[in-house]
Amino acid sequence: MKKIISLLLAALLCFGCFSALAEDIDLTGVEANAPAAKIAEKPALDLRDAAMAGAATTDVVEVTDAYVSVTANNVTIRFDKQKAGGGYMVLTKDLMASLTDYLRYDDPYSVQDILLSNDINMLIMDEFTKGIYYVYFLEADGLSALVGDFSSLSSRNQTTVAQKLASSSTIVTYNNISWISTGSIFATIVNGQYVCVEIDSDVSPADVPYFLGALSVTAAR
Repeated sequence: MKKIISLLLAALLCFGCFSALAEDIDLTGVEANAPAAKIAEKPALDLRDAAMAGAATTDVVEVTDAYVSVTANNVTIRFDKQKAGGGYMVLTKDLMASLTDYLRYDDPYSVQDILLSNDINMLIMDEFTKGIYYVYFLEADGLSALVGDFSSLSSRNQTTVAQKLASSSTIVTYNNISWISTGSIFATIVNGQYVCVEIDSDVSPADVPYFLGALSVTAAR
């Protein structure tokens, strides 16, 4: 009898947990920063042979043959070049860490200035199409703090949050990350921070799944 009562209590507790998770999110009075395009230009791809020193940055950058990761704002953004199928140049604010790719440009300093002046954490170019993806943080606000992790929300709450940010948005999921799509911008929330991917006009919609499928965004450890 005691065992049956214990099982019933456990079931009731589990039911309570599921009920709590299913509750609708209340965004009354919560402010939100709607994603908006911020990149007005992109660099031309030329070649260069000389090396140079880089400007200081607080981003923590790790570059390997397989991936590039950037940690900032207690969030780690990682692009898996091998998973994406290769053929990508990945630039970060840290010129020296990304020197191999920076040296592909005729004027690396002007390219780095695009990242620094626009606060872009990753600039990723598809070498075959010349399409560029810009990855950056949007300023955190009350909505991002409340949500914490967008991908962990129920689909109904994701829709509520997405509509709060942009009424015409849609939600897509790649690499287990849910993104709010507003056309040329994809946004998610991780660890209370907005992470945006801005896509320029040279990127084909057919290429987006390959890119986002190789991008991960997680809370920094």
